[in-house]
Amino acid sequence: MNRSLSEGNARRCLMTTILFATLGAAVAIVPAVGRAAEDGSTKRVLLLSDKPGDLFIERIKAEIMGVGLGVLTRPPSGPFEEDARAQHAIAAIRLLPARNGVEVWMADATSGRSLLRQIIIDERPEGPDQGLIALQTAELLRTSLFPKTPETHGQPQTTTPAPPLEKTATAVAGRLTTAAPAGSVPSANMGVQAGVGALLSPGGSGPAMQLWLSLHRFFGRRLGLAVDLSLPAIRATLQGPEGKAKISTLLAGLTLLARLHTGPSEWFLNAGLGAAVVRVGIQGEGTASLTSSSSSVVTGAAYARVDGGYAPTGWLRLGAHVTGGGAFNQLHLNFAGNDAGTWGHAFATATLFAELDW
Repeated sequence: MNRSLSEGNARRCLMTTILFATLGAAVAIVPAVGRAAEDGSTKRVLLLSDKPGDLFIERIKAEIMGVGLGVLTRPPSGPFEEDARAQHAIAAIRLLPARNGVEVWMADATSGRSLLRQIIIDERPEGPDQGLIALQTAELLRTSLFPKTPETHGQPQTTTPAPPLEKTATAVAGRLTTAAPAGSVPSANMGVQAGVGALLSPGGSGPAMQLWLSLHRFFGRRLGLAVDLSLPAIRATLQGPEGKAKISTLLAGLTLLARLHTGPSEWFLNAGLGAAVVRVGIQGEGTASLTSSSSSVVTGAAYARVDGGYAPTGWLRLGAHVTGGGAFNQLHLNFAGNDAGTWGHAFATATLFAELDW
């Protein structure tokens, strides 16, 4: 029995010793970690945000931590650079007011002197790609703060002086700007088209020249609305043995538009379906045998529209569109009681236009 008691006491003493050793190690480690954070042995980046839990900020934070940098998130309390220096941060990041990018500030690790101010922006109409901006920001920090040294196989590694931080950061920022979709011509959400083209309705008359105006607004990545207006510039002519008539067409419509090409490109392609009110006016000319010298008809119409072209800048587009549709009523033209021709049901247009976007 005494032997059992002795073994139990020994086990209790061993467990007590292990417990106190573990607590002692923890007590020693915690202050060491705190001192490492305070003395700046880990490079830290300051993220400025007014909104706690902002998902955009959290995404940037995750990418920065992924490259081995410490991150502090604080609300802004003063000028950009002063906030960073107050937190002993080697870099600081804040969102742009439009939330379509970030501004990055970096400082020299020893002197604190400002070396870089860089803005990374994504201006796509469907909204900025927050993941892409976060990746570009982390890549800028990684390549600027952790420059690589060359390695040789089978020989001792030699260290070469790293290029100045401002040159490295500028080169990296230039590569990011070139590779980012925001570097391409962005698509705007609003625009106005103006152009001229031909309108033809098979039935005996020739083509008419029309002025084209259209105002559109996209409400998301793909869908939008457009108000279309087609005005007569040179009227169509219908001619018969008894005389001839001039036909003028006025069309006002509303179109549901869809972007068929949404990628970052200088080329664009849209399509839409619309409904319109059409006024067809007839002015008789020639002999007295015409039954009427003037008349007009108002009817409804439905049409499909396809636009395409090239955008040399972010605010100017040059292109063409074709429209095909049909009027609900067909207009019959009579000269002295004889059928001379018709206008509708079908009609088509082909137009060259210039577009201003914003």
